[in-house]
This record gives sequence, structure tokens and C-alpha cells, in this order.
Amino acid sequence: MADVYNAYLSSDDPLGGNQTTSYAGLVPFEAVDVDLTLADPLNATAGPTAGDRVMCLSCHRSHASPFADIGRWDFLATFLNADSHPQLTDGGATATDVANRYYQYTFSNAQRSLCNKCHVKDLGDAPPGP
Repeated sequence: MADVYNAYLSSDDPLGGNQTTSYAGLVPFEAVDVDLTLADPLNATAGPTAGDRVMCLSCHRSHASPFADIGRWDFLATFLNADSHPQLTDGGATATDVANRYYQYTFSNAQRSLCNKCHVKDLGDAPPGP
């Protein structure tokens, strides 16, 4: 699982990453054997190693979320930019709500669910052609 997480950059580039820069704040993991005295808070870009684990908080927030099932992202969206809520057409949603739905993270227009960070279902998960 760590190798998959580390390789995944985006739906556009599911295999181009590496462990030294692969950490994604929207898809955290449990670092099992971290020596906190050596942790550098200014350089928190490394992805998991073999002993680290996916946990509940890898996909869900601990309290509030703008998404169903307190998701870290909109689990029901096919494409995060185009399909995620809130959208301007949602009752009561503002442009600020839309702009902040992913906490200032940006995605390519082709970015599918962040479940792919660990599961890489993007490969072969595209809708059928004409």
C-alpha cells in the first residue's frame, strides 16, 4: 500500500511519484515508527514507509466536513473540480464556500476520487468511449 501511495501523484500521473515528496495532506496516514525528536515540521513531504498504515482519518475527518460521511473529499464526485459540492448552484453556497471546499488544494480537471491515492482505480476506471 505504501508503494501505491508514494507512486500516485494524480489521475493524470498515477505512477510518477516517489516516497520523498508523496505526502498528501488530504490523504494522511498513520506513521507507526516515527521518532518525533527527528521530525522536521518544515519538511513534511515524505510519504509512508512499509510499516505505516491507512487509518479512518485517511479518508474521513474527525468532526465536521462539507462532504457526506465526513469525507475529506466528496466521495460521490466523479471529478473533484467539476462534480464536488458545494457548488454555486447549491442553495446558500457562496463563491468562498466553493473556493475553500478543498482547503486551498488544487487539482487537475481530470482528478478523480482521492481513494486513488491508495487504490489506483483510475487506471482503467475511465468512462467507456463512444
